[in-house]
Amino acid sequence: MALRKNGTVVCWGNQSSGDECLGELNGTTDWYYEPVESLGLSCVIALVMSDEYGTALTARGEGLLWSQNAGGDLNPTEPWPNDAGMPIRKVVGLGKLEMIRTALRGAAAVNEAGDLYRWGFLWNRIEEPELLEVPGIITSFDVGLSHLCAVNDAHEVWCVGENGWGVVGDGTQIDRAQPVQVLGLPDASAVAVSGSHTCAITTDGAVWCWGWDRGGFGRGVVPGSDDFILQPIPSTPFPPAVMLDLDPASGCAVTVHQDLYCWGKNWYERFDPDPDVELLTEPTLVPGAGKILEVALGIMHVCVLRVDGTIWCAGEPTYLGSVRAPGDTSWGPIAAQ
Repeated sequence: MALRKNGTVVCWGNQSSGDECLGELNGTTDWYYEPVESLGLSCVIALVMSDEYGTALTARGEGLLWSQNAGGDLNPTEPWPNDAGMPIRKVVGLGKLEMIRTALRGAAAVNEAGDLYRWGFLWNRIEEPELLEVPGIITSFDVGLSHLCAVNDAHEVWCVGENGWGVVGDGTQIDRAQPVQVLGLPDASAVAVSGSHTCAITTDGAVWCWGWDRGGFGRGVVPGSDDFILQPIPSTPFPPAVMLDLDPASGCAVTVHQDLYCWGKNWYERFDPDPDVELLTEPTLVPGAGKILEVALGIMHVCVLRVDGTIWCAGEPTYLGSVRAPGDTSWGPIAAQ
């Protein structure tokens, strides 16, 4: 999905869990090879997609969620009126929201008071919002399949959830029902999580990671099958990062110089066009991306927002937002919308 400057949304890709794109009312289309208008959405200022849910934040502080498979996992919500009649739900009972994210069949949000809530099915299922007790005010957070991590205004990272792979970062593999502080991490400005590991950007622009290293740490080594790193360790240095996104075996960062650096599994040649390059063990410049402002990383592809406002993608051809020849994994723009 992509957010336009006018607050509307376009979407493309696989719709196997229902019409996450909101491209049609009955949700019968399985795949959008080129961007389509996401019907019913307006005044959007932030956007996040998971495997089954779409999530948006409006300029009025409304948290919106949608999926054809919503069920009770989207509580506490009520219908959000829209001209297209799409099944969009609005989060209620938490006040004006500043941030909202979703993963699997659950969601989490930060309200204007800086409080962090989660509900639905993340590491376990709860129907009513639960306040996660993180000291201070939340400035950044991310949620994965089984854990959640947040940065507060003291530049600390706190994590909660299943911890068998060490993703919570407290030096143990004990599941945590309430957030605990990540140990041994310098002051942080942002955090990103995947299903198997967590990384943070420190205030000096370095990237530190913990959890299961399947290639997503960028620390200059080929990981083993059970490399569980229980406390943060630094990635190989590269120019200071300002934004970060992860998948279970890879990572990508936008630097202060507006370049894209990626590391980990080179699935579908999304980082390096050479099919013989299976793994980037260190953060590596991806020149095909051009000068960029943002990055979004998927298991099969990667997309960037360029400084000229266009979106370019590389990887598995059917996910790239334009009609491609079979096997064309190269960088290119999505179809115009």
